[in-house]
Order: sequence, then structure tokens, then C-alpha cells
Amino acid sequence: MAGMMVVLILNGIEPVAGIEHARNLVIEPGDQSTLVTVRNAWPDAPDLTYTLVQRGTAPSREGRSTVITVPVRRVISLSTPNIPFLRDLGVLDALVGVDTTDYVYDRGVLDRIAAGRVRPVGSGANLDLERILELNPDLVLVSALGPDDAAVRRLEGAGIPVLIVADWREATPLGRAEWIRLFGVLFERDRAAQELFRERADRYREIRDLVESRIPADSRPTVLANGPWQGNWPVPAGDSYMARLFADAGARYLWAETPGTGTIFLDLEVVIARALTADYWINLNYDWSSRADARRADSRLTAFSAF
Repeated sequence: MAGMMVVLILNGIEPVAGIEHARNLVIEPGDQSTLVTVRNAWPDAPDLTYTLVQRGTAPSREGRSTVITVPVRRVISLSTPNIPFLRDLGVLDALVGVDTTDYVYDRGVLDRIAAGRVRPVGSGANLDLERILELNPDLVLVSALGPDDAAVRRLEGAGIPVLIVADWREATPLGRAEWIRLFGVLFERDRAAQELFRERADRYREIRDLVESRIPADSRPTVLANGPWQGNWPVPAGDSYMARLFADAGARYLWAETPGTGTIFLDLEVVIARALTADYWINLNYDWSSRADARRADSRLTAFSAF
């Protein structure tokens, strides 16, 4: 084992500690490359493999693995949740494009957008392929919903390396957070990624255990999630990472008993019947910034105790 570690270091690839919490990510270092496997990128998805090779190294073309040259120097992200990973590892300067600027709130990225250093490139069928080619990325990061994702097909057709990030498919907060390790190997910041994740995992467990010891189960406040969308009310299923987050934070999530790790779509009347007197309402709605916005969306929402 020690000899293998020396070989890896001499070839510019740091040894990678095992993934502990993420169920959909595997990182396997080798003597000339690192193999990344993304599992469960969408329901019934096959394993997706990516071979990370050092610049100047001749890549192996065996199999159907996507070859990515590291460290990545120019990246486009078609999903804004990737931005904190880039920021925390100190590699925001590698970001040259995002899908849209509408949902970007990171000050560092907003400054780069204003300066023209990060440009919007669209998504799906509205992907601006000409602009992407102009930006000349080493890699485009995508969250795909299925095997026929329009953006992935167009990018791969143009010969642009694409990596599908499936952190959102994880069922626990720590599993989702551990995807920073992927960004560590992409940008050769794996030691920093390991340390950041370890610190955050330790702190998370410390707070979770404190909550468990201080708040009795029968005294926990109730919580409602999300809000109406296209005629339905989507709520996280009981085995989802959001449900786990609520439980670890000391709340009693009102749909905790529902099976599944995805989303359940309910009628507004069903939500009102169960959650009218909920203590807290947590809704990450990009279109609302005030109670007035919610009231305009549907006046019935004002009946909730947590409104």
C-alpha cells in the first residue's frame, strides 16, 4: 500500500480517502489516472464513468469512459448548486459560464458576471452551443434528469467533455455534502476537499447529537416544506435528504412517514388539512421575497399559522 501511495504522488495524483457517506459517487485512484463513477444519476441510470488524466498524459481509450484532463482550468456549470463547491475550494476563477444568472447569489460569481468573466449559456434545448464553444471549456458540469437530456446530447455531439453531477440524488445531507470530493479531484484540491468535508461532517454530527440530547421527541416543532407549483404542492418524501435534515435539526417533519427519497406532489387542500397549524414553513421559492408575493400567488396561503 505504501508503495502505491508513493507511485500516486510521483505521478501528481494525491491518494484519495474512501467515500463514506455519498452513495452515488466512487473515486478510484490509479497509477496514471483516477476513475470516477457516478451512480443513480437518474432513476434506473447505468453507472457513468469518467477517467481523469493529468495534462500531458496519453489517456486510455478503453471502454466508454469520458476522459477529462485535470486539473480543470475552464469549467461551465449548468447547475448553480455546484458553485459553493467551487468557491469553498478556491477555484471560482476557473468558472467561465453558468446556465442562467437568475439564480446566482454568490457575491464572487456575481462580480465575475458583472465583469464579463462568467457568461450565461442557457440550458436544455436553449443551450447556446456557439457561446460555449467560444468559452472553450475543459469541462461542462450538468445535472441530468434522464438519458435523453437535451443539453448532454448537444454537448457530447460537439465533442465537449460533460460530467453529470448527481449530488441531488443523495438521501442524506452528509452524502450530498461529500460531493465536494469530486470537485477536489477535478481541480487537484483533494486534500483541501477531504479536510473541508471532515470538518463539516464533525460539526454536523456535533450539532445533531446536541439537538438529540436537548429536544425531546414530543416537544419538537412541526415543519412544512416548499409551496404551490404548477397546480400542485411538491414536498420531500420521508427518506429524502431534506427530511433527514429536518429531523437532525430537531423538527418534526409532517411527511416524515412517507416512503421514498424523491418528491411527492400533493393537492393544496391535502397540505392545508395536515399543515395548517405547522410551527414553521420553509420554502425556498426563487420568485417570492416577501409575504406579499406569497399572498399574490394564492390568498389561501395566508391561512397557515406559519405565514
